Amino acid sequence: MAAAAPPAPPIGRGRGLPPEPPPLRIDLRTKVIPPNARLWALFPGLARRYLRTFIEHSVVFLDTPGIALSVPVLADFTQLRRHVAMSEAIVEYHRGARRPPSRNPNTYELRGPRAVSTAAYVRHLFVDVQVGDIIAVGGQMYDPVYYGEVITATDGRNTIRVPRYGDEDIPVRRVRWHPSIVERRYLSPDLSHLLSNRKALTELSKIRFGAEMFSSAYGNYIVDDESRYAISGDNYDNNAPSLIAPINVISYFIAAWNAIESEDLDNFFEKSLYEAAQQFYDNDLLKSLQVEFSSPGQFVIAAKRAALPLFVALCLQAAINGVSLDTARAAEVTNSTAPADPCTVEVKEKYQYLMNGMQYDRWQQVCHEAQKAKQGINLNPRLRPPSPARQ
Repeated sequence: MAAAAPPAPPIGRGRGLPPEPPPLRIDLRTKVIPPNARLWALFPGLARRYLRTFIEHSVVFLDTPGIALSVPVLADFTQLRRHVAMSEAIVEYHRGARRPPSRNPNTYELRGPRAVSTAAYVRHLFVDVQVGDIIAVGGQMYDPVYYGEVITATDGRNTIRVPRYGDEDIPVRRVRWHPSIVERRYLSPDLSHLLSNRKALTELSKIRFGAEMFSSAYGNYIVDDESRYAISGDNYDNNAPSLIAPINVISYFIAAWNAIESEDLDNFFEKSLYEAAQQFYDNDLLKSLQVEFSSPGQFVIAAKRAALPLFVALCLQAAINGVSLDTARAAEVTNSTAPADPCTVEVKEKYQYLMNGMQYDRWQQVCHEAQKAKQGINLNPRLRPPSPARQ
């Protein structure tokens, strides 16, 4: 009898063919800052006595033990001043005053400018400060600065107790801390000074300090129509020619954005990499393109179009990964910090449009240039796949 024929290979790629490449999944993980976010500096008490408590418990508060806050109290400044006067009496009692203070705020007279200013600070922290605002708290000159993003609305039930006041409740605002890697001494002199100002709470100018605080708190961010993204190059060793490939490939993707905006992508692809970058690069799209090579080294793109730096980082990550053009076209792109943000949607759409128009040989040239930049200075946008919980 003739031998039985071997079984047919399964329908699909079959034996002997290379496996399907893994999908390219990229999470932009870039903070989208609410347009109405306000900036504040809060002093953490004399000798910065409450700084550790702030950080360990993810809260901020004023030195107002025993004060009971409610919507009616916060709305009535006279009544709020009485509560502040009661809190001051509680402070004096814990400092050694013999007479226990009254716990009825209506028994306190309204006198002294200090109670007025403290009441104003209380109203700022618990009325004016909103979810999404950023509160900066600084340590000593050689300490990092902490940026607290307010994450909950005012709730009189959110309180803390500290040892110096025993069982007294202190109202708090809950924050998510973003410690800066930058010591306070390296901040701009004006911002550093404001963080050592003993005023309990100060609103800071967003126009003046916004970019500095956002970049310190988040690194990469989007706010209004502007954004910032840092692409690391931490192997730079003062060899200037090693910057040529990184600058070429970054410039190419900035030019590609402009070609898409100009609806001239076909003409863009007809040029060589260098010619395309030269002809379509538009400096007016950028606020700045900085080369910072201290420690670590990085290219910092700050743009007038919020999606542009993220678009460049996304294209660069796909090219550095060296994936096939088909894999790049099928990339799954998310922003776990703001999945439905219009900027994220625009980044994905423009990336897809560029990849769909890209020819295979051009993509190989782009990948070659990107990998030269990777090998030279370790150019890396540091975009990663979504964490398992976010996929």
